[in-house]
Amino acid sequence: MANVSSIHVLFFAFITSGVAVSSATVFTLENSCPYTVWPGILSGNSNTLGDGGFPLTPGASVQLSAPPGWSGRFWARTGCTFDSSGRGACVTGDCGGALKCTGNGVPPATLAEFTVGSSNSGMDFYDVSLVDGYNVEMGIRPEGGTGDCRYAGCVSDINEICPSELRIVDPGNGGNVAACKSACAAFNSPEFCCGVAVSSATVFTLENSCPYTVWPGILSGNSNTLGDGGFPLTPGASVQLSAPPGWSGRFWARTGCTFDSSGRGACVTGDCGGALKCTGNGVPPATLAEFTVGSSNSGMDFYDVSLVDGYNVEMGIRPEGGTGDCRYAGCVSDINEICPSELRIVDPGNGGNVAACKSACAAFNSPEFCCTGAHATPQTCSPTQYSRMFKNACPSAYSYAYDDETSTFTCNGANYVITFCPTRS
Repeated sequence: MANVSSIHVLFFAFITSGVAVSSATVFTLENSCPYTVWPGILSGNSNTLGDGGFPLTPGASVQLSAPPGWSGRFWARTGCTFDSSGRGACVTGDCGGALKCTGNGVPPATLAEFTVGSSNSGMDFYDVSLVDGYNVEMGIRPEGGTGDCRYAGCVSDINEICPSELRIVDPGNGGNVAACKSACAAFNSPEFCCGVAVSSATVFTLENSCPYTVWPGILSGNSNTLGDGGFPLTPGASVQLSAPPGWSGRFWARTGCTFDSSGRGACVTGDCGGALKCTGNGVPPATLAEFTVGSSNSGMDFYDVSLVDGYNVEMGIRPEGGTGDCRYAGCVSDINEICPSELRIVDPGNGGNVAACKSACAAFNSPEFCCTGAHATPQTCSPTQYSRMFKNACPSAYSYAYDDETSTFTCNGANYVITFCPTRS
């Protein structure tokens, strides 16, 4: 974890550094390989970087800017040939035969994965992953920033030591080893895949136990949009949505919405650009259910209920099946009832009742509440009277940016029931 504003990704290399909440994060992609690589880039939202891919010759570098809240991955494609229309193929990391990627690359490929701090939290998360195998060395070097801004990477040539049963060879390059598969991809057995079938989907059941209609908003972190991004859910109704391995995203309830026949309108809380079908984040405050589903080579799911961007309705996540520490996560208290006056959002169309409760960061935009500036590390950003109010009401939910230890949950191979207003069921 780090609070950074620019990142070098080295091939390959990455570079990042520390920023104001509203500023962009700059990724510098450098090619230190003695051959051309074609970076593949998959963005977890509508902010596509570098058009999804391009060639990068030996010694060349490119800078790309990502807005707050961006998430995605970078990888090197090798042995590529493309025609003038941008169609072709790569020996490793190919993404559907396109120069400009719109989906994941084909494993094995070394991955650099990022989630950039959102507008209400400057914390960035990054890693270099070999879960889907390896094709080239890769490093991430943060520049500037505050916190635990360590180098991450794989600087060994694993192709040289790759067992024969995992090798991908390049016939066009003398049969040299071009990549090294993961054991899960090679053998597809539970002991290598952490007990989860590679092809299985994760089923999310959204239940509305509120006495009023909610309009779930859904933002997917990749091209697999669930539920078209949003829809109405009447009291007592439920909907099931299937997510593929590796899916990431968030769910939230929008309230007090009106939409016309074309799907345009507005919501009192959680509005996403006036659209029924969300293509971006909802406007805070809103209670969030956040997920990263196990990838094709790892069955571990990560999930949490977050109040970092404020609160609008109770929400719970209940795993069904699965193995591991599959605990309930949620906020089952009505924080609107105890929300301080300085944090309240009221609904004029509903008698001026409290419709949502802002985070202190959103209300006051100061470093001690936003964990920015001199308060940008876990050591210097402590819980405040406002985050303690959220935490006391909802002990298993994220209450502020560094509330990790008691708020992130893991499970293997489960389906999940997400309930709006679970205390009223």
